[in-house]
Amino acid sequence: MIGRRDPQEYFAEAEEKHPGVLASQRIPADPDLWRVERYPDFLAARRELLAQAVQSFLTELRNGTSAAVPAGLRPVAVVTGRALAVAEAFWPDGLQTGQGKPVVLELDPDVADLPRLEELGYEVFTPVEVEVARHRLGQFGYHADR
Repeated sequence: MIGRRDPQEYFAEAEEKHPGVLASQRIPADPDLWRVERYPDFLAARRELLAQAVQSFLTELRNGTSAAVPAGLRPVAVVTGRALAVAEAFWPDGLQTGQGKPVVLELDPDVADLPRLEELGYEVFTPVEVEVARHRLGQFGYHADR
């Protein structure tokens, strides 16, 4: 509840005032799940929606089809005197502009100088981190093979 208002009330109001806002925040669309007594089911459904969004985003990045990535995106060479990596994606201002460190997605960690990138302040994600995230999601009931 927010204040004394039930989720059924404020979710419906938010969606009416701002169509699509619930989907953008991965809030389950089923109003039955918005009831306070259904909170565990709501969390399970939302966890599934979040996991699907992450999996979809990573797949699109890997395939070069992500709408979140500007057209014409190509590998970026991060160079400081010598090439440290040829990254599949790079967010110089963090995943949320102005929040956090610059982010590098490196799918070939064996050829990149990951310790040096991290020393320079880059947050580096590799296939290992993706698998760890999938494992952690699995602990909460999400399985990527569904």
